Amino acid sequence: MLKQYEAVLEGAANRIILMAEKQSAHRQDLERRVVVSDIHKSYWGLVAAFVLALASTVCGSLVADHGQPWAGGAIATATVVALVTVFLKETRARREERVEKAKHLLDPGGK
Repeated sequence: MLKQYEAVLEGAANRIILMAEKQSAHRQDLERRVVVSDIHKSYWGLVAAFVLALASTVCGSLVADHGQPWAGGAIATATVVALVTVFLKETRARREERVEKAKHLLDPGGK
């Protein structure tokens, strides 16, 4: 097929191959950027969760120390439960995404 393009326009085959190489490099660069971005978001999400858990534990302890042990326990516990819930939901979502990708790799036609 490239010979036919070359017969119509000299250098066309080389231009087509060059275009495909540029597109491939562009696609790989975009994928690399997405992976790096996901890593950074994941890291900062963990940092934010740690700070939130630490702050809620300190606040809950202070409230409990000031004569409200049930309220202090509720503050600390509710935050930790919320963080664990979010973590488990994200873990499940990533697992389901991996399963879907594996299915697609095994059956690209989706039949």
